[in-house]
Amino acid sequence: MAKGQILHSVTGAFIATKAIVLYEQKDGSREVTHFANIHSVVQSKVCEGRPLDRHELLNLCRVLMPHFGRGLAWQDERIIAYSDTAAGGTGQMIWWRPASVERLLFTEGTKIPDGLAPVPSLLFMASGGSLNVWALKNNTRPVPDTELWAAPLPNVSDGGNVCMGNAQVPALASPDVITTWERLFFRSRFSTHHMPQLANKTKAPKLWQTLIKQKAKEFPLDILVSAKTTLAGVLKRGAHGY
Repeated sequence: MAKGQILHSVTGAFIATKAIVLYEQKDGSREVTHFANIHSVVQSKVCEGRPLDRHELLNLCRVLMPHFGRGLAWQDERIIAYSDTAAGGTGQMIWWRPASVERLLFTEGTKIPDGLAPVPSLLFMASGGSLNVWALKNNTRPVPDTELWAAPLPNVSDGGNVCMGNAQVPALASPDVITTWERLFFRSRFSTHHMPQLANKTKAPKLWQTLIKQKAKEFPLDILVSAKTTLAGVLKRGAHGY
C-alpha cells in the first residue's frame, strides 16, 4: 500500500492550486520505491493526481534548490569532485592545492611566530559549512588510490575536520568560492587545538619554529603520518554524508 506525504504546495506555478505528493512503496525488503504525483486542490480537497512529468520535476527541484542544474560551467582544474545538490543543497566539493609557501599565523599559546613556511600539497573537502583537509606526498593531482596523510597543521582533527572557530564560512561549497575557503584556512590563526601528530618523534611547535626561522622552501614529507585512507575513501565518505 502506497503512502503519500505532501512535501510542497505551489500556488500559481501550475496555473491552478496544486499539491505535490511523494509516495513510497515498500515491498517487504529494505528497498523503498518513491514516486511523485501532482494533484489539483479544489476547495481544500486533494483530487486525483498524475505523475509529475520531467519539466515539472525540474521546476520543483529549482524551487527547492535554487542552485540546482545551473548548466555548464568551467571548472577549476584542481577540482576532484563536485555536487551542487549534496548536503541539503548547500553543495559538496573536493579539490587539491599544490605545495606552496604560505604566511602562517599562530596564537601566542603555540609559541610559534607568524611567518612564511612551506606547506605540503593539500586535499580539501567542503560540505555543509564544514571543511576537511589532508596532506599529499606527491605534488600532483591525486587519483582514487592516492594515499592521504594527516595535515601537519594545528586545528585539524585526526579525521581531517578543521576547527573554524567563529569564522564566517561560505554558505555554499561551489567552485566559485574555493579561494574563500582556502583564505579562511590559511588566514585564521592556528592554535593549540588539535596539535598534529608527526612521525620521527617530531614535535609540531618545534617543526614550524624551525621552518619559519630557516626560511625553508620545502616541507619535510618524511614526518607525515598516514591518515589511513585514500582519495577513494574520502569520496565514499562524502557520498554517504559522514
